[in-house]
Amino acid sequence: MELQTLFDSVNTRRDFLHQSAAASAVLLGVHSATAISTADFRKGKPGGKLIVRRKSPLNAEPALPDLAAEWITPTDLFYIRSHAPAPKLDLKLFRLKIEGLVRKPLSISLQELTERFPSMTAVATMTCAGNRRYEHSKVKKVGGVQWEEGAIGNARWGGVRLSDVLKAAGLKSDAKHVWFDALDEIHLKGKTFGFGGNVPIEKAMADTKSMPGTLLCTQMNG
Repeated sequence: MELQTLFDSVNTRRDFLHQSAAASAVLLGVHSATAISTADFRKGKPGGKLIVRRKSPLNAEPALPDLAAEWITPTDLFYIRSHAPAPKLDLKLFRLKIEGLVRKPLSISLQELTERFPSMTAVATMTCAGNRRYEHSKVKKVGGVQWEEGAIGNARWGGVRLSDVLKAAGLKSDAKHVWFDALDEIHLKGKTFGFGGNVPIEKAMADTKSMPGTLLCTQMNG
């Protein structure tokens, strides 16, 4: 994954960012051992936990009664939103690159990320912008995954503050956005590119005592 600080607005790839997070959490490809595996879904064995809306790439949601049962959504009941197949990562080789409008570009491992910077936690809700899309389609067919009410979840996220990483890279004063470029490969109109999105610098740096502005997440519900 690469993070770039930009002077101007991001390009049209941000159109693929159809989900948002209250704390702008970014999950760095770390998979919980308790989560239902993609392989199980492909074999048609979701374990009764999630309703598969699309098999490839995998998109699934919990039934509303299960979702509403607890304030913190259990990991195995958290919706799965995929715009591309999940990339296979070797966490020992994974590098996070920070470049662009910074004085000291960084390339750090996941271990270094978690050891070098303070760990933070935040409870935040994520939702897909297409949640309850099936209701719109009752009036007029809308393209995309036909979500019911379950493409939303509330979890306890753990990781490091994006602001700490940007400060270590020597963020320049004229940077306006942070662009996230992931390893998920989108295929569209004969082109292949990484899934991406952005947050304004103000959001990235807006830390308070109770809530980080943006987290680079390595943990979900512990």
